[in-house]
Order: sequence, then C-alpha cells, then structure tokens
Amino acid sequence: MHKKIEWNHINHWYKELHEDSGRRQKSALKRCKTLEEVYLQQAYVDFIKKIELKNNSSMLPVIACVLAHARPSETTSTTECLSFEQQMAKMKNGQDSPIISLIRFRQLLVCKNENKLFRFLIRVVKQIEPFNVTAFAKDLFWWRDVKTQRKWALTYYENLPEKHLPKGS
Repeated sequence: MHKKIEWNHINHWYKELHEDSGRRQKSALKRCKTLEEVYLQQAYVDFIKKIELKNNSSMLPVIACVLAHARPSETTSTTECLSFEQQMAKMKNGQDSPIISLIRFRQLLVCKNENKLFRFLIRVVKQIEPFNVTAFAKDLFWWRDVKTQRKWALTYYENLPEKHLPKGS
C-alpha cells in the first residue's frame, strides 16, 4: 500500500535543488547515466525523505533526475507554468514545428522501460520552458496507468496547432 505522497514537497525539493546550496547535488544527479546511479546520490535520498515516501517506486529516480535537468522558472511559480505536455506541443521559437514532434511524442507514450524513458525525458526537458513540477511528478509516478498517458495525449493534441495534427483527426 502506498503512503500518501506529499506532492507539494516535491516543488520545495526542486526549488532547493536549483538554489546555490543545491548545486553540487543537482550536478551529481545530472551526471547519472542510469537509474541505478541515481539511487546512489544524496540528492535522491533527500528527495525520498522530502516527499516522505517509504515505498520505492521505480519511477521516483526518473522524477528526481529529470527534475535536476529542468530549468527553474525565473518569473512565476512552477505551479503556474504550463504542463509538461503543453510545453511539448508549443512551437519552436521562429519555426513552424512543435518542440516535440508528433512522432517523438508517440514514442514517448509507448515507452515502458524506465531507463529509456529517463533518457528520453532528459532530452525533452532540455528543450522546453519551465513546467508545472508537481503535476509532472504525479504523472510520472502513475506513468503505467493508461489514464495518465491518455491525459498527456489529449493535452498534447489540444495544444498542437491544427496543421500539425494527424490527417483524419
């Protein structure tokens, strides 16, 4: 049985990680090439303590490491930012294509392997603006739930300009 996760604590941990005092731990997480390496980082241990979770879900190191790569918001609270999936559908600056193409988005949705998902999300997070950290963490925690993937698909397609939607949609 899962102990209730303190989701608001994730945002607090994220902010601490991106402050000067968290620079060393953030750098250590960013150097991780596998999820097994993430488990060994003090920042990950702090993350687990911060969210007060005793369960060791395989998605928690994915969440922690991807958030280490995410850019913090300079102007607004991360809870006021667009969602991760909304950010992926936005147009690249000065270009006529979404930040994450429809093909890449579909690859993301069918990704079941945590190590592949972890690497995929790190590549994505480097391309997008700050996003709602708490919502992202909840979605990744429940990644294997079809409701989460359906929600991401609906949000992505709703935010994708019509000319980029698949034909027949």
